[in-house]
Amino acid sequence: MPVSKLYEFLRGDFQNVWSDLLTATGQKPAVILFELDAILWHLAAIHDAEKAGDEASVESNSKEALRHLERAALDAAKVFWLHHRERVDKLVEDQDVIDFCLNVSADKLAEVIMEAKDIALTARHL
Repeated sequence: MPVSKLYEFLRGDFQNVWSDLLTATGQKPAVILFELDAILWHLAAIHDAEKAGDEASVESNSKEALRHLERAALDAAKVFWLHHRERVDKLVEDQDVIDFCLNVSADKLAEVIMEAKDIALTARHL
């Protein structure tokens, strides 16, 4: 696996979900930081292996780094969805907010919430 694939995923999908999570929560969850730390060690190993001409080690560490990055992206998406679900649950529990602060009917609100939960369940199984 070329190292460029790792960087494409990092600068694409991971960067998008990571940015969304940081914007929404203002926090960097430890579980994701552990994955990012592991990636750094694999990148260092890739660098050393490239200098030594050890293609097998480059390949192995590239795959492992990508696996950690994919796990970090999945964890970030999960934390992001959980954060939003908690916010929505608080909204739904407060009848005054529903009555006076939302620009949609209760039926439409329930429909949108169910649609979001369906999307989250679908994403969870990908």
